[in-house]
Amino acid sequence: VAESVTSSLEPIDIARIVPVVKERAWLDDIRSALAEQGLEEMPEYVQVPLNDHLIVLYAEDTPTNIRYLEKETLGELEVPLADLGPMALENLRALLPEIEIMGGDGLYLLTAGGNYEASLLLYDELWTHQNFPVEGEIVVGLPTRDVLMVAGTAGGDGLERMRKFVKDAYEDGVYSLSPRLFVRRADRWVVYE
Repeated sequence: VAESVTSSLEPIDIARIVPVVKERAWLDDIRSALAEQGLEEMPEYVQVPLNDHLIVLYAEDTPTNIRYLEKETLGELEVPLADLGPMALENLRALLPEIEIMGGDGLYLLTAGGNYEASLLLYDELWTHQNFPVEGEIVVGLPTRDVLMVAGTAGGDGLERMRKFVKDAYEDGVYSLSPRLFVRRADRWVVYE
């Protein structure tokens, strides 16, 4: 599925709007790329912060591409920003195939179709020790949009194995997302140092 950062004349299908987790730096990269193409007016994408490094953008997922929502378009849809997040999350649940958790021995990998693994961070009910029997706090790595890894802060070498994999995948991957690790604290994702 290709990503589209420019507007389209096609109307937006509200039932296909989904949340997309990206690093804040992605916005700067997109602005630079559009400026190089000669675009003078930069789109204002609908976004909310997830933490200091990650944002949630909203996009229409079509069979051929992912089109990011602009603030102007959101106004035309008459969807309040407060309603957008819950609606998009429900749409994502309907569009994604079943989430698979693979691995063990302190290191897990989640798969859900290859485009929205990072958006699984928004599934609050997923992030329990029952689903991920790791020691210590739950830590995730999301080096590319199709890789979401999980380890614990204590016990075993899962965290170090994940740290190395995330570094390598971020540097070599297509659709790189983040070289950082994030830990779940007080129902929020913060950078794990």
